[in-house]
Amino acid sequence: MLILSNYGLRYLMHQRRLHPKLDTPILSALASLTRKPFDGGREQLQLIKEGYALRVDPAMNPDALRLRYQRNPLEHVERIVFELTRACDLHCAHCRNGADRASEVADLGSLKAVIDAAYPLGLQRFDFIGGEVTRFGDGLFDLLRHAQSKGPMKAAIITNGTFLGPAPIKTRGGRFDNSRAFLDALKAAGLTHMIYSLDGPREIHDRSRGVEGLHDRIWAGFAETRAAGIEPRVSLVFKPDRLTPEFAGWMERLAEALHGRPDIEAMLRDPFTYASNFIDVGNGAGQGQGRWRFEGLDAEMLRCKNFYRPYPSLRIKANGALSLCPLASAGDISHKVQGGFIEAVNALQEALPYRIHAEGRLHEYLPFLDQGLFPDAFEHPCAPRTILMLLAKRVEAEGIDSPDDPRLKRVNEAVALEAGYGEPSPQTLGLGDAPRGQ
Repeated sequence: MLILSNYGLRYLMHQRRLHPKLDTPILSALASLTRKPFDGGREQLQLIKEGYALRVDPAMNPDALRLRYQRNPLEHVERIVFELTRACDLHCAHCRNGADRASEVADLGSLKAVIDAAYPLGLQRFDFIGGEVTRFGDGLFDLLRHAQSKGPMKAAIITNGTFLGPAPIKTRGGRFDNSRAFLDALKAAGLTHMIYSLDGPREIHDRSRGVEGLHDRIWAGFAETRAAGIEPRVSLVFKPDRLTPEFAGWMERLAEALHGRPDIEAMLRDPFTYASNFIDVGNGAGQGQGRWRFEGLDAEMLRCKNFYRPYPSLRIKANGALSLCPLASAGDISHKVQGGFIEAVNALQEALPYRIHAEGRLHEYLPFLDQGLFPDAFEHPCAPRTILMLLAKRVEAEGIDSPDDPRLKRVNEAVALEAGYGEPSPQTLGLGDAPRGQ
């Protein structure tokens, strides 16, 4: 039996919205394909080859097929986020990549193919994140120019802003005399928005980033960014102990600087504003005030809809993995984006992170967890959720089916290390037992 793939269904729905009366051979074929016998004909084989259709067992339950279509993981995706690098010139207090700075950049041709495949789906926004992309993002200019060549699009970089100022800048894309020259080059390549990370008022931000004066450099950089024809925006991380009247006043001044009026809600609703909660993983491990305990999280609380109904982003990580979550490798589903982005998104329902969350089964891995390696409680529920997802992936990869399996000690230590709660050992580094007497 032949059915619409995730890619084919998103393509059909987007084209129908865009051109309600348009009737092309491919749209007609897809519209008739919700459930069709496989005949082995040239048209059907071509639809499979191009990723618009999938061949499935003829006995597939109609309710299962209906649920598959209703849960198309591409339905609500609005942008592609490329994590080009994890390398960074700072070591921020809340960084989620703090425990893993290794960067394995995917092949540039493969990332261009992602843009090629995404554009016909109406995905015409591409964000670039790190690490620090402005300094260490391999292929940034090439990818921007490639996206620009497709037609109307929006592109944004999320940056710590350390490039701002009169000093010369060395990047993977070349050397520039100063930040204005760099911004002009990015604008020419197709960048439309520069999103600056800010953690709060001057003292809070500079302490968090470890760079005195960085807050004011970014604030002054808003005008320079606009002068280059790029819209400045911000990425904000909210930590409960910072939410003071002073912080609210700073937010109003920030909204006015960016949008011309002190309207915090309007700033947060802007589609190019990144706003997220502090999550105690990576460098933030152990910084939380402790509200959420493993034993207090039931199946529904541990379930994250973003793993099977991603919104607003689909992420391509620095190591080439398609990812459903930005926290460590919890949402990584494939290291084979090079083998085909369309193939990867069409197989999302078979990926372990998707299945565990769609079926609400993450709590089943609690018996495998060594809670002694982690705090009694966490600031944000995404922290224990991430830890359990990392554990689930390793348990399944090693075929562990008993909480008494001796391999769990090493597995839990590796999870703690990745989440920011452990120290490397020969075992977690894959070096076997440590030599005795040394």
